[in-house]
Amino acid sequence: MILESVATNTRMLTSFSDPVITNLLPVLLEQFSNEDANTRFQYLKIFIDIVIPYLFDESVYDISQTSKPTTKLLNDLIAKKFLPLLPGSLADKDPIPLFALKLVSSLLERCPPFTGVLKRYGVISGIFQNFSAGNARLNAHLIKVVKRVVESKDLSIEEIRDFGIIDKTNTVMASVVRQEWCVDLLLDIIYELLF
Repeated sequence: MILESVATNTRMLTSFSDPVITNLLPVLLEQFSNEDANTRFQYLKIFIDIVIPYLFDESVYDISQTSKPTTKLLNDLIAKKFLPLLPGSLADKDPIPLFALKLVSSLLERCPPFTGVLKRYGVISGIFQNFSAGNARLNAHLIKVVKRVVESKDLSIEEIRDFGIIDKTNTVMASVVRQEWCVDLLLDIIYELLF
């Protein structure tokens, strides 16, 4: 597919970031309404393959200069077009939720204030529904998102209690204690909850 080739050409994507963000990325997001899950997944994957490198390329996305045109365009696109689609993506057929969480994890790593936007869209409750021991959708991206949300301090004590974050972290920790891939992340969550 031509778009997959474009998504892997980072030099070209960086050179043409304005038109890609303005013209191509919104078209990719329009495909999220497609009835075919495979089509939704392919377009989501291409969208992510373009957006994540942009998020980590300071020549395109500079969080310290939010008035920079490409930073502003990307922030607007994510906040106004992608995040409203996120609840549906998290409830979609696998592997769509995994890839959506991959983007959210990268977004929160690069721009922690987006936690407040997730909260406004009501996405955080859906994220915490999947954060439980034995849940088939529990993965490193989900745990990283939970970690970033807890670190942000955007949740009140009541919300932490209502989402069951402490109990869920405890049960997830107990169930995966022998799996090294997430123990450090879970310990980071516990640390943030304590302090």
